[in-house]
Formats: sequence, structure tokens, C-alpha cells
Amino acid sequence: FFGWDNDGLGGREALNAARYYACMQIRCNAFAKLPVKIKQFKGRGSITTRDSVLNELLQTRPNRFMSAHDLKFATEFQRIEFGDAFWYMDYSRHGRLEGIYLLDSRRMQIYVDDKGIIGEKNAVYYLYAGGKGEETEIVFSEEEICHFKSFSKNGIVGTPLRKYIFDCIDSELYSGKLLKERYEKGLQDPIIVQYIGEVNSEKEKKIQKKFEKLGGAKQAGLVIPIPPDYKVDQLETKLVNSQFFELQGLNAKNIANAFGVKSFQLNDMERSTYSNIETQNLAFYTD
Repeated sequence: FFGWDNDGLGGREALNAARYYACMQIRCNAFAKLPVKIKQFKGRGSITTRDSVLNELLQTRPNRFMSAHDLKFATEFQRIEFGDAFWYMDYSRHGRLEGIYLLDSRRMQIYVDDKGIIGEKNAVYYLYAGGKGEETEIVFSEEEICHFKSFSKNGIVGTPLRKYIFDCIDSELYSGKLLKERYEKGLQDPIIVQYIGEVNSEKEKKIQKKFEKLGGAKQAGLVIPIPPDYKVDQLETKLVNSQFFELQGLNAKNIANAFGVKSFQLNDMERSTYSNIETQNLAFYTD
């Protein structure tokens, strides 16, 4: 009914970056473990309502598909990944709250009815599209939806975190791909093949295939025979000379800073002591 598909929450490209995934896991899990306290305001004071239906749903099982931890984890994920997260508050005909459902943020559009066409003028409405192959569209009023925003510049629509750290995530993905390719090639540097004779495009492809078969991880450390017509020189492209690992560490710190995750939580123990790790951990949960 709510249009969820088998892709889950998407965002696979960004989550393939190890630091982004780790920070997302730490942030969402920490948020999901925080306790929920429901308070009702009466006049100038407030009282904690332990027996309310809302309190029971948020602390035990908000709907028949999710536990309270699952709902909070997925809500924080969508808020960070897509900029917005939405809860649908399901009421019975008698006005009793029956369940809280997490909606797919990718299917939601937010409208401000400044002309009063739908109802009250300047009211906010949420248009939710149905699942694949369905043309169903549901209009929710602002009273039916709980809307959680991330970095909202106008107070109505949130912005995904990855929009602002796209270059850092992109760099990490490329660095991971580079390391993978180097391991597949047996950590061998590129080679230049000199051939005595006429070379055309067809001949070039044959030479490339010939030397690609001789290289690779399986051939690493073995003796490679070179035909007499060829002269082979190897280029030296050391990762240390290009400050590859320093830049990789800088990207990791930038991603962690965007999430508010401490360095030691990503196993970066540089300049860490027992006392300051404890203080940083408390600061992370407090913030």
C-alpha cells in the first residue's frame, strides 16, 4: 500500500564508500538506541505520560512490520540520505492511534497551497505516489504526517547530507576502485611496450591482449617471457609519492565530521587516550 519496492532504501552508490557506510551505521544506530520520552503539556507545566498509546507505540512496536529500533534507525537513515523522513500517523474511525508507518521519502512531494485550492490557504500538503505500476496518489495534510528534516534552508524541505560532501564520497569511491584494480593486476605498475616494426590499431590490440594475459595477480612474482621483437619498460607510479594515503585519510575525516562521528569510532586511534575517548563518546551521544 505504501509503495515500498525490493530496492529497499536505495543510496547504494554512496553506501559503497566504506567511511560513508560506517558513519551512517554509527549515527543511525546511536539514534535508534536513544530512549523516547512522551510528555504532555498542561498550562505552564508538563507531565510524563507513561500510559499513552503514543508512548506504547514508540517504545515497543510502532506497527506490525517494525520494532521501535527499526523505525528510529530507518527514519534517521532516510533523513540523512534523502534529506527528509516521513511518518504517517494511522488513526481509527474512533480517533485512536493504531500505528506509525515510515513512508518512502523518494515518493513524497511537498506542496504549499498558497492559493487555497485544496483547502486552507498557505497550508502544507504532502503528495505521496503509489508503488511501481500504480497511478495512486495520496494527499496527506500536515496533521497526518510527522516530517523530519535534515539541513533545511527554508524550514519546509530538507537537503541530503551527501549533496554537500559529494566530492569526498566520490574521491573515496575512486580510491577504493583504484586499489581494487591494482590488486587485480598483482600490484604491477603500467608498462610501455616498444615494438620494432609497423604498428596499426589491430596490432596494438593484439600486443595489449598479449601482455595483459602475462600480467595480473595470478602471474605476480613469476618469470614472464618476452618475445625478441619487444622491449618492455615499466613506469613507476608509487602511491606514496602521490600522497594517496594522506588524501584518503583526509576524505575519511571530512565524511566523519559531516556526520558528527568521532575519529576513534572509525578505528582512528591517533592522539587518543583512554580518558579523551570516554569524553568524546559522551559528547557524541549528548550532541
